[in-house]
Order: sequence, then structure tokens, then C-alpha cells
Amino acid sequence: MIRRPPRSTLSSSSAASDVYKRQSPIPCPAGSYCPTGSGSTVTCPAGYYCPAESNTTTICPSAYYCPNGTSTPSLCAQGYYCPDNRLRDRQLVCPAGSYDGFAIRPAYNKTMSNLTCDTCAAGTYTDGQVATFSCSTCSAGYLCTGGATTATPTDAATEGGYSCPQGYYCEAGVTSAAPCPAGTYGASTNLRSLGECTSLSLIHISEPTRLLSISYAVFCLKKKKYKMYIDYTERMSTR
Repeated sequence: MIRRPPRSTLSSSSAASDVYKRQSPIPCPAGSYCPTGSGSTVTCPAGYYCPAESNTTTICPSAYYCPNGTSTPSLCAQGYYCPDNRLRDRQLVCPAGSYDGFAIRPAYNKTMSNLTCDTCAAGTYTDGQVATFSCSTCSAGYLCTGGATTATPTDAATEGGYSCPQGYYCEAGVTSAAPCPAGTYGASTNLRSLGECTSLSLIHISEPTRLLSISYAVFCLKKKKYKMYIDYTERMSTR
């Protein structure tokens, strides 16, 4: 006796739907791309973005950044900068000696971004550790000449400033050193205020000047004694 196979319980319409599903491609998810004909899904690499159903990558636009798996580029935030000559996978903190001046300009809005950083003016600095819209005041006792990378620079070539020179004083944030006034002198470098200038006395005067002062004092004393001798002899002669 020949047994017939059991009749399928699926309707012809259901079977056709299954065939369609097997033949239809699965939509490529956002943040990934699916190369045509590969049947695989690949995470969008850093520096590129991939909207949903992408079959290739798109380079991150200028002034934006795109980390791994990006579907929509991110605008470079205030306090950071996004230069064009980079992988464009991240936003960057402005380097030491500079700041994001673009963020505080009237033209700033959410559709624009900063491509470069501004150099700190004389008397100010940044250390490049955090995002910033402005530079901080340099410490008293030091001169920041522009683009300073520390509040207490000692090398103009590498740190953008130097110690306040001897004979002068430098208050916080000044752009030039002030000389100690007449009658005072600067005993060391890095003086921070006028009050740190030292008053002059005879012992502080330079050697030639000091010797001249002493000689003049001796001359005056001898002259006084000579006058007293003349007065004495004149009184004796009138007796």
C-alpha cells in the first residue's frame, strides 16, 4: 500500500510570503553599511558616517566629527575645535597657549563650528588640559608674551614667557615689567609687586658711589674742623 505524504497545512499565500521574505534583503542598520552583493553588515569606521540602508561609507564633513558607528555627524562642540587635516573621528581640545574664541563670537550658532583655535594674548595662558572659551591670567612675578602654555613661564621659546627680570616687578597679567622706582632696587628676579622692591641705604649703593659718598663725608668733616681751628686762633689773637 502506497502512503502519500501529508498535505501541507500552509496556504499557498503563506508559502509565497515566506519565499518573498527569504528573497528580500534585510535593511542595513544606521551606523553600519552593507556592501552590495556581500550580504554582510559592517560597522561604519571612524571618520565616516553611515545612515540607515547605506551600502558604502561617507566621509565626515568639515567642522564635524564621526567616531565608530556614526549614523549622523556630530557638530564640533563649543570649547573644542575640529580641523580639516585629521581623521575626523573626534573633537579636540585647543592646544596649550590657545582657546576657542569662535564659541564666544556673535556669529556662533548650532550650524557652525570652529576649525582653528585663537592664540592667547600677552598676559594670559592656557595649559590645554580642558576645553575653554578664554585664557587665564598669568601669575605675578612672570611675563607672558603671547601664546603662553603655563601661568609661570620661564622660557620664551617653549612656554611663551619668562621670569620677571631683576630690577623690575611684574604684577599678575601685565604685558611689560615695571622698573623698581628711584630709591629702591630689585634684589632678585620674579618680584610680584612694588612692595617687594627694596629701599636703598648707603650699604646698598654701588662701591664707586659708596666710596665717593664716604670721601665727601670725610671732606666735610675736615672742613668743619679747619673752620673751628680758624675761629679759635682769631679769638686768641684778639686778647
